[in-house]
Amino acid sequence: MSLVACIIFLNFVIADAGASYEKINANVDANIMNAKAILIAEADLLRPTWAKSKLKYPKYIIKRTIES
Repeated sequence: MSLVACIIFLNFVIADAGASYEKINANVDANIMNAKAILIAEADLLRPTWAKSKLKYPKYIIKRTIES
């Protein structure tokens, strides 16, 4: 009986790990793009003002989000 209970518990643990993996895997591209955007913004803050030109910087920034 104890062996059957351990197998059932292990099955629940594996199912929960699989569900967590699917949730993370569904948003991996969005998370990578968000991390890249944060790093670009951080690098831009370190750039001196004399090195910035109006041609390289747009007047507006459009941010799109995915509704879940």
